[in-house]
Amino acid sequence: MAIPDSIIFSIHLTEPKGITFGEVRTIKDDDTKLLYLKRRLEDYLLNQIDPISNREKVQTPFSLTVLTCVAVETLGRVVQPVLLLKRDDKKKNEISKVVSVHIYSMLDKKLSRQLSQNFKKSMKALWPKEDISKISSYAEIFHNYLRTSFMHGYRAKNVFLSAELQEGWSFEDGFLVINPYWFWESYKRVFQEQFLLISDKKEKNNPIRRNALDYFHSLLHDDETGL
Repeated sequence: MAIPDSIIFSIHLTEPKGITFGEVRTIKDDDTKLLYLKRRLEDYLLNQIDPISNREKVQTPFSLTVLTCVAVETLGRVVQPVLLLKRDDKKKNEISKVVSVHIYSMLDKKLSRQLSQNFKKSMKALWPKEDISKISSYAEIFHNYLRTSFMHGYRAKNVFLSAELQEGWSFEDGFLVINPYWFWESYKRVFQEQFLLISDKKEKNNPIRRNALDYFHSLLHDDETGL
C-alpha cells in the first residue's frame, strides 16, 4: 500500500515549504530524486537527532545511542542492495543485520575484523548460554548486542557506554565499550561519505547510486522501507 499523495515527503529543495509524496512521484530526474532523498534524511533523521549530541545542553547518551542505531540501519538500507537480499533465501530474514553491519564496519575499519580467540573465550565466559560461534566481526556485536538489546528492552548487553572514553571504542575482557558521542559523529561522517558516492555518476553502473534509487522508489510505492 502506497503512502497517500498528500503526505509530506521532505522540505522543498528551493522553497520554504514541504513537498508531498504526490509531487515527488512526478520527478523524473535521478539527480533530483537523490537530492530529495538526502534532504529527507538530513531533515527528519540527522537534524532531529543532532541536538541531543550537544553535551553542553543535554546529557542523553542512551537515547543518542538508540537513535544512532536507527540511523545506521536506515543508511544501510539506502546503500545496500535490499531488493537482491529479499530474493536471497539465506539473507532475506537478516536484512536488518546485513545492512547495519555494513555501516558499522565503516565507522572504524577495525570493527570489520574477526573476533580474536581470546575475546571469544572471554565473551563466552560472560554469556555461556549465547551462541557466539557465528559472530564473525566486532561490527556484528554492535548489531547483535548493542542495537538489538537496546531496541528490545533499552538495556546494554556486551556493548557498554562511556562518554569519557577517548578512543571512541575499546576492547575489554570479553565485551566492548563505546563512546556514544563518537558513535554519532562517526555515523554522520559515514553518511556524508556515502552520499558523495551516491552522487558520483562517473561509474556507469554505480551500485550504491542504483541502490539509493531503489530505496527512493520503495519509499514512494510501498511502506516497508521505513523512514
